[in-house]
Amino acid sequence: MAETVRIDPAAHIALAEIARAKHISLTEALSRAVERYRREVFLEGVASDFAALRADAGAWAEEQSARNAWDATNDDGLEHGLSIADPDLLAWAKKPEESAAIRAEWEPMPAVARGKRKAPAKRRAKR
Repeated sequence: MAETVRIDPAAHIALAEIARAKHISLTEALSRAVERYRREVFLEGVASDFAALRADAGAWAEEQSARNAWDATNDDGLEHGLSIADPDLLAWAKKPEESAAIRAEWEPMPAVARGKRKAPAKRRAKR
């Protein structure tokens, strides 16, 4: 559903420049900008929540205890040093083009690629 929103003339000029440079529509440029900002706001909230959790010694100790209990179930032999409260994680999330590549590298392979099930047969479209 299309909506009309008034924006500052300077923002419109910047948006038009971005759209031209990326060879996309104004709508697509705005959508991408909003999505990027939505992610930033979400991760800032997560970082703030973890900072508050760390500030409460009792709650943080309880969190660490729960993490240790779950880590005991992990038997991959790797060190796990990444924290959701890591400032680098927020910076990484602000770069969707990089995060998509990293996420694709670490996401599990589809079952078809692992040989767990056969790929569906291609069907010819009926005319």
